[in-house]
Amino acid sequence: MSLVLGVDVGSQSIKAVIVDESGDVVSSGSAPLTMVHEHGGWADQDPAAYRTALRDAVRMATDGTPANRIVAMGLGSQVDGVVACDADGTPLRSAIIWLDKRATDQCDRLVSAVGSEQLAERTGLVADASHSAPKMIWIHENEPQVWQRAAMFAPVGAYVLHHLSGSWAQDAANASSTMVYDVTKGDFDAELCQAAGLDPAMLPQVRPSTDVVGTLRPDVAADLGLPDTCAVVVGTGDEHAASVGAGAIEPGVIVDVTGTAEPVTTVGDEPVRDPLGVVETHGHAVPGRWLIENPGFVSGGRRPSRPNATRRGSRRKPCWRAARRAPRTFRPCPWCGRYWKKPCGSIPRSACWRARLWRRMNCAAGSCGRATFSSCRSGRCTATNCFGIARRNSCPHASRQPQSTNISICHSAPGRVCASGPTSP
Repeated sequence: MSLVLGVDVGSQSIKAVIVDESGDVVSSGSAPLTMVHEHGGWADQDPAAYRTALRDAVRMATDGTPANRIVAMGLGSQVDGVVACDADGTPLRSAIIWLDKRATDQCDRLVSAVGSEQLAERTGLVADASHSAPKMIWIHENEPQVWQRAAMFAPVGAYVLHHLSGSWAQDAANASSTMVYDVTKGDFDAELCQAAGLDPAMLPQVRPSTDVVGTLRPDVAADLGLPDTCAVVVGTGDEHAASVGAGAIEPGVIVDVTGTAEPVTTVGDEPVRDPLGVVETHGHAVPGRWLIENPGFVSGGRRPSRPNATRRGSRRKPCWRAARRAPRTFRPCPWCGRYWKKPCGSIPRSACWRARLWRRMNCAAGSCGRATFSSCRSGRCTATNCFGIARRNSCPHASRQPQSTNISICHSAPGRVCASGPTSP
């Protein structure tokens, strides 16, 4: 009986699963990955770690399983990353992964050059620095020596695919996260690429996720302990693969993909344009379908502890403790990075001590500025009444609702959540 190998190239680990012809799991293996946060909002990974973790995970999965029966393998990989490679496929720098937000200014300029409505109409995306084109622009502007030597800007999955087979390719799921891909036409948009200063030839060719690109390179096959006759398919994004595995291959199925991030997805027969920017449209692993998703930015992931900050999920060390060691004001909780494009504001130390974490500090439209919360008028805090009198009082576009226990609505983007108050203990 033939076996197939599926590999999940994730953010915190690489997992390998071997299944038989009936779809039953035969064995599995995994190996950890680490991230490097050199600056706030940055997230890098060493491309060499993908190769090492892939080898370890595959060898763990094949331990006790006849590897010569494995006839094909495919990848489900994290999207939105950028691995800058030279003509030989050698990485020129660390991979800038999806969690990275360093390219906020580059994203804003791309939106200004193209127009937010035009960009959303063509790409199906909410403009955000997590997508890959702004990161490529950042490399161009900040690391010219890398840019000059680069021959390919690949997502993580395409880089691993090239390592396995020697071929450059990506599917529509990966390409549609670049912010320069026309999600309706199914190809890179010349005008968007020109606005971003990108040559489409420096992006992996878009092919169906099920296409076979070749077989394993002999040296890689020996390293993995697999036969060099093993076929390699293009593969897809991790959340797209998870959606397929959960049955989202046609409209009518909704999938909650839990991992380092937590997107909620469904399938569309055509792209969906959401004027509120709540959902995005991506290419899907299933040819002729689109994946409609509400991108949950961080769920099971976490960052290492840093001075004067608490982990997002902490219930023991509220943020007010950090203020005692800091100046009179301190910045919003670093774990809510998705909701502030620039750390432009601060929270007074007088904020209610039970407000352990602050989220969505800036308007989701990216235009509101900082949010400030006044201290509890009652002089004490209870779970039932404190947050009802915490004010959001500085957004020039938002209505002030001092007695609201929840949120204000941004008038610059009707229907969009502008900011929320402190989270309940």
